[in-house]
Amino acid sequence: MIFLAVNTPTKTFGLGAGRATDMTAVDGAVQEIARYAKPGAIIVEKSTVPCGTAERVRQTLTTLRPNTPFEVLSNPEFLSEGSAIDNLVHPDRVLIGSSGTAPGRRAARMLAHLYSWVPPTRILQVNAWSSELAKLVANAMLAQRISSINSVSAICEKTGADVDQVARAIGMDARIGPQFLKAGVGFGGSCFRKDIASLTYLAGSLGLDEVAHYWRQVNAMNEYQRVRFARRVIDRFDGNLSGRKIAVLGFAFKKDTGDTRESPVVDVIRLLLEERPAEIDIFDLFCHEEDVLCELEAACGKEAVAARVKVLSDPYLACSQANAVLVMTDCEQFKNGRKRSAARSDSEVFESLDEMLSPVRKDEEWTYNGATYRLTPEEGCGSDCAACRSWAPPRSVAVVNEPLEWARIAYNLRDPKWVYDGRGCLDGAELQKLGVESEAIGRM
Repeated sequence: MIFLAVNTPTKTFGLGAGRATDMTAVDGAVQEIARYAKPGAIIVEKSTVPCGTAERVRQTLTTLRPNTPFEVLSNPEFLSEGSAIDNLVHPDRVLIGSSGTAPGRRAARMLAHLYSWVPPTRILQVNAWSSELAKLVANAMLAQRISSINSVSAICEKTGADVDQVARAIGMDARIGPQFLKAGVGFGGSCFRKDIASLTYLAGSLGLDEVAHYWRQVNAMNEYQRVRFARRVIDRFDGNLSGRKIAVLGFAFKKDTGDTRESPVVDVIRLLLEERPAEIDIFDLFCHEEDVLCELEAACGKEAVAARVKVLSDPYLACSQANAVLVMTDCEQFKNGRKRSAARSDSEVFESLDEMLSPVRKDEEWTYNGATYRLTPEEGCGSDCAACRSWAPPRSVAVVNEPLEWARIAYNLRDPKWVYDGRGCLDGAELQKLGVESEAIGRM
């Protein structure tokens, strides 16, 4: 059994650029599989792929290895950053798509057997097309909820309604539920926008232009939310950011991760840079400077970033003498006044994988559902490994767990002191007591 888990970004060139999926990595991996796989091997799609990929893989294998039996299954992952292991151990569902033939159903049963810890009622066996489409639609509908509540936040800002109160009221409807109804600057990351683009491309290629337009609007609303937020900051200074410093707290697309891919903060900073501020200082608890600069340089240009943007390791230095502070992730460390969530309950917190696999733990064995597992460390990388540098935590555990002192930040802001809450995580009344005015998504 061979799991196909490779990158599937959106095409940036040729037919379907900006919408279709770039299948270069998938095709290359399948060619390697065709070259080396044993007859009867089962190829399992884990990557998020366009509908029809299982058939595409099957045809490639038939062309390169004629008369050699292979089965292709679709088994999309539904893991969320920050909780991937828990999602794997306690999945909502495991989706397995097959060809529907007798060999295909047998292969699906073999894959289901690997998920021995998952209750059989949570393993759903369907055809490959349904499995591939279900992954795209799941992400598209989650993104749709975010864009929907963000569209409502614009109404709230004009009428005096509070978007958090509206979200709570509609979330108590059992038919709707409370998940993904948190207004903010929009979704980012490597999944939602890409999968919606893939869905719109599929609909368009099938001649379903109205369907394509419908889903395209989910991404359009997401982009509009970022523009709205940036415009509120610019308008506060009468369209003139010249000579002003902006501080940005949080850069990752999702709190408590260091993932900078397609962060909504990039578009906000790009729009602010067009107004030529004196300086934009960025602080993020988890992101590495090189990752932040890479994303910004791709969107804003190296010269503009080098001239006006700094990535700092001290939040107070980032905010010192700023004209405005933008809170862009809802990390616990940024929150004020409101009840903070309990700290992580992990019995141990490790600075690195090396620490977790220290000599006292390397021989550890444990049993789960009757199976015994043992940690076996791999040979370490060299000191110059770029991947290890990128994955290593940029802050110490003590710094990560330390809440910001907003009184200290407020004291060093320039008058008039402004804070823009892009995630609805701050208590505006508490900030006002410190002499700071604030604006939040979905509130006047």
